[in-house]
Amino acid sequence: MNQTKITIIVLVLSAVVGYFVFAPPTTNTQPQTKANNQPPIETNKQEPTTTDAVTAVKEYAAFQFSVAEDQVTVVSAKKQTWDTICLGMKIEDYDCIEQKVTGYEVAVEINGTNTKYRASDDGKIIRVVKE
Repeated sequence: MNQTKITIIVLVLSAVVGYFVFAPPTTNTQPQTKANNQPPIETNKQEPTTTDAVTAVKEYAAFQFSVAEDQVTVVSAKKQTWDTICLGMKIEDYDCIEQKVTGYEVAVEINGTNTKYRASDDGKIIRVVKE
C-alpha cells in the first residue's frame, strides 16, 4: 500500500513539473507604458468596422434562433453611441458601468421574425433590444 501511494505522488509531481517545463510561455497582455505614463502608439491597430458588429450580431442571432447564419437577413444597421456598457438599456441586477461605447443598432429578420440587437463596434458586447 505504501508503494502505491509513493508511485501516485511521483506521477502527480512529474505531471506538475512537466506542465511547467513544457507549457508555452505566457505573454504580458498589458501594454507597456512610456515614462510619461502614456500608452505606446499601436501602429498596426485596425479600427473596428461596421462588419465587425454586424457579423457578430448575425452569428449571435443564428445561434439564438438555431438557424444557419445565411438565414439571417440584416434589415438595417445604425451607428450609435451609448453612455454605459449596457448599450443604453436597463438590465435588472446588473451593474451598467458608465463608459462611452460606440456601436450599431442592428435589425435582422429570421424566418419572418424581426429582432433588434445592439452591438459594440468590435462585436464583443451584444444586447437584444426588448420592445
